[in-house]
Amino acid sequence: AAGGFIALAQRKLREGGRLAMILPSAGAQNKSGEPIRKSLAESMHIEFVVTVKDPDDLAFSENTAISEMIVVATQGKPDFDAVTKFVKILRNPQTPAQAVSMGEAILRGETRSEFIISDWPQERMLNGDWLPSQFVRGECESVFHRLESEEWFPVATHNLAGELGPAGVRIRDTFLRSRQPESAHAIWFHNADVQTTMRAKEESYIDVRPKEGETKERLTRKYWERRANVMLPERLSTPTIRAAALYADNATVGSAFVPYTPKRGEHEQSLVDKACVAFLNSSIGLVALLGVTSNKKIVYPNWSLDDLRQIPFPRWSELTESQISEMAQAYETLADRPFKPLREMRDCETRLALDRAAASALGVSWDEMETLRAALSSEPGITGKRFVGA
Repeated sequence: AAGGFIALAQRKLREGGRLAMILPSAGAQNKSGEPIRKSLAESMHIEFVVTVKDPDDLAFSENTAISEMIVVATQGKPDFDAVTKFVKILRNPQTPAQAVSMGEAILRGETRSEFIISDWPQERMLNGDWLPSQFVRGECESVFHRLESEEWFPVATHNLAGELGPAGVRIRDTFLRSRQPESAHAIWFHNADVQTTMRAKEESYIDVRPKEGETKERLTRKYWERRANVMLPERLSTPTIRAAALYADNATVGSAFVPYTPKRGEHEQSLVDKACVAFLNSSIGLVALLGVTSNKKIVYPNWSLDDLRQIPFPRWSELTESQISEMAQAYETLADRPFKPLREMRDCETRLALDRAAASALGVSWDEMETLRAALSSEPGITGKRFVGA
C-alpha cells in the first residue's frame, strides 16, 4: 500500500518538489521493504530518515501502537555523492512547540540529547540499506557493516548459509497440541522463564498428525521432515529474553522459532549446529540478528523467513576445524548455564564467557567485543528504557 501512495505522490511532484511520509519503522530494513527503499533512492534524494528510538513513545501518529519513521525526499535523481541524514529520536516531543523546536534544531545540524544524527552515503541507499535505523549506537552499525564486509571471517547468507524449516505460523496452523508424553516434543513459546539457556527446553507436546483435512496431513509430514536442532527466533521480547537462539538435543519444530540447518561443508553437522547457536547468542551474533529485523516495536523484533535469510552467518565450510571446535566447545561448556535477561547482558557471567570464546574463535579482538557488549547493553531496543548515553 505504501508503494502505491509513494508512486502517486511522485507523479504529482515537480522536479525539486519535496515528499514527506510517515511510515512503519518495520519497512526500514526488512526484506519486504527493500524494493520501495531502492526505488526511492534511485528516483529521489532521500534527505532525512527520522526514526523513533523512545520505548516510552514510539510513534508520531496519535492512534497507533507500532514504531514509525518520517522519510523526507526531494524529487529528482540524486548525485552519487549525496548523503542521507538518519535522525534517531531518543525522546519523542510531547507538544507541537517541542516538535517545532526539535525540527529546527535538526535542520540546523545541532547536537542535542533528544536525538542523534548520522550521515549515510548514497551508495548504501541505492542498495536499500537503511542500517542506521536499526541501532542507536554507531558501534553496532559498524560491527554489522564489518560482518557484511567479511572483515573477520567469511560470511554467507541465504541458501549458502543454511536451510530454513517451516515458520511458526505454519506449525500453529497445522499441528495439534497434545498433553500426551508419547507425542513429539516441540518448542511452542519463547518463554524467558523456561528458555534460560542455549540448550532448548522442549516444553510442549504436539501430535505428529494433522488437524482435519487431507492438505493438513500432507503439510504435517512435510513440516515434520524439516525439523532441525538449531532454532532461530521468529520473535522475541528483547528486555526479558535470555537465549536468542536455541539448540534442541532432539530435532524439532517450533511455534515462535524456525528450524535451521547450517551448511557444514566437511565439518561434523552437530559441531556446526552448536557453533551456530553459540555465535548467535554472542554479542556479535546478536548484532547479526538485530540488524535484519522487522521492528514493529523496538523491544519486540520479529523476523520473517526472508529476514532470517539476510543474517550474515559465518561461512562454516570455510572456517577451520579448530574454529568450529572452539565454538562448539563454548556451547558444550555453557549450554546449561543460564543467561541473565538480555537487558542485563553486561553483568551476565555466562554471556561474558561466551563472548570471550567467540572472540577467540572468530578472530575478533577482545577490546572490540567488549566495546560491542557495552554498546548493545545501552541500546533502548534491548533495555526497553530511554537512551541516556553510553
